[in-house]
Amino acid sequence: MDVLPSCFEIPFQYVFDYHPGDIFGCVADIGWITGHTYVVYGPLCNGATTVLFESTPTYPDPGRYWEMVERLRINQFYGAPTAIRLLLKSSNSYVTRYDRSSLKLLGTGKSTNTL
Repeated sequence: MDVLPSCFEIPFQYVFDYHPGDIFGCVADIGWITGHTYVVYGPLCNGATTVLFESTPTYPDPGRYWEMVERLRINQFYGAPTAIRLLLKSSNSYVTRYDRSSLKLLGTGKSTNTL
């Protein structure tokens, strides 16, 4: 049984630069492989605080994720590439109006390059 926790524990620590006390936010679909791996297994194996989010990223406005980062002091933020690409179409003002100084890492599963 010691093999199972380490196969999620170690990658979570290194991929997300997780340290004890960090707050990890994941807005990816929990039904996808990255969802349950990054929402449940990795954080639980490390005793991490995890913030889950399941809704549209643009309601009531495209600043929804960044408001959550500010309010909850999220350190690592992982989102679905589709959601990040959607937000890239919005004005930067939806990002810059919020304090994101707690954020150490912003991650996604694929390239968000829209060119």
